[in-house]
Amino acid sequence: MTLKFELGPGRMIGGSNPCFIIAEIGQNHQGDIEIAKKMIKMAKDCGADCAKFQKSELEYKFNKRALERPYTSKHSWGKTYGDHKRHLEFSHEQYRELQKYAKEVGIFFAASGMDEMAVEFLDELDVPFFKVASCDANNFPYLELTARKGRPMVISSGMQSMATMRRVYQTVKEHNRNFTILQCTSAYPLDPEDVNLRVIALGKSVVAKVAIPKGTVLSMDMLGVKVGEPRGVSPEDMGQLVGKAVTEDVEEDGSITPRMVDVYNNKG
Repeated sequence: MTLKFELGPGRMIGGSNPCFIIAEIGQNHQGDIEIAKKMIKMAKDCGADCAKFQKSELEYKFNKRALERPYTSKHSWGKTYGDHKRHLEFSHEQYRELQKYAKEVGIFFAASGMDEMAVEFLDELDVPFFKVASCDANNFPYLELTARKGRPMVISSGMQSMATMRRVYQTVKEHNRNFTILQCTSAYPLDPEDVNLRVIALGKSVVAKVAIPKGTVLSMDMLGVKVGEPRGVSPEDMGQLVGKAVTEDVEEDGSITPRMVDVYNNKG
């Protein structure tokens, strides 16, 4: 996984690039394409970078019994769950129309592919990136298929354990280095005390294997990788630290942060 990459044409994320804001429209358009267009325009007017929908090929996402089960909620658009979902699902041609409208408005257009066939269609549609919903984060055949397409990926992590997300990381990285993982809590609405953004800081960092006095020129045998607090230099940049001097004392087992290393921020 690279620390910065192009998520959409001309739009970098990571590093010092600005936050990329995705407006989640999902299926809140109630199956009405004109409402969907209004929501795309509103997303643009509010300053979002991308308007995102959810695309399913229903017979591939659900089995027959799931589609045929009665759905009698007051919010239902049909007598069965299948009827309800068919009302909400835009056709391929409608997706092309929405994509064209988003381009006219000046906002990126994307969708979560909710099954393998939806991913195939979105690839054909030439979306800028693939969005993986939390419910598919542990669907490893799906992840591998999607990663092999070569488009950037944004992967949600709701309902998944740290062990699962480590496997997600390894699975996707084998086929595609341009991906990012979102910290997600699958609760609606979400109480602020349950957000747990601190989990983002649990990634591994470069640490000192031994105490390193100020002015010491770093060598590889001085450096290790652990989950560090505070967050230090990324392990993938460890080689770029070698031959550079530390600008302050680093305690044994301490994180090595960019500000501690001479000219680290000027690396070529």
